[in-house]
Amino acid sequence: PTPEEIAALIRIYQQMALGGVSVFALTAGDIIDYTLVNKRALEAARKLALEMIKDITETTKEVIRSVIGMFVDTPGMTIMDMVNLLPFDEKRAMRIAVTETTRAYAIGQAEAGAELQAQFPETKVVKQWYTNNDDIVCDICGPLDGKQVGRDEPFDAGNDIFDPPAHPNCRCWSEYTTDISA
Repeated sequence: PTPEEIAALIRIYQQMALGGVSVFALTAGDIIDYTLVNKRALEAARKLALEMIKDITETTKEVIRSVIGMFVDTPGMTIMDMVNLLPFDEKRAMRIAVTETTRAYAIGQAEAGAELQAQFPETKVVKQWYTNNDDIVCDICGPLDGKQVGRDEPFDAGNDIFDPPAHPNCRCWSEYTTDISA
């Protein structure tokens, strides 16, 4: 596609994303407004620097940002839907879709954790690591599953892993909450 066609697609994707409904609202409960996290994840997707992805142009970075934003903001959209929208072969598109979506949600969670700490400065805010707990969880993430640490602490001090993704294709996530027992 030409740069003009890609720019037109970006505009279409952004308009579609703006019409989406929060995915997290379905599981929010009454404690935390997960729509705020979703909005943060959407904003993170729009700002992602994408320095880790090699050999892509600024136009392609914009397409990736837009597609990730659309995923975050569109209920029912799947990773394969993202893969089909990305301008790469399927294997590379899958790696980028999984890794960068994981990163966008993690950034949104971290920002929500910081806001939670600001709202309750005397209360300890912690984060917990989750894996998909399936046959393809890697040796890096497996031991982190269920591990809880302080908001600003690494999950793995040896590797300085503060939040997912821990590596390309990482499917993990973290959640921030208060620890009233501390």
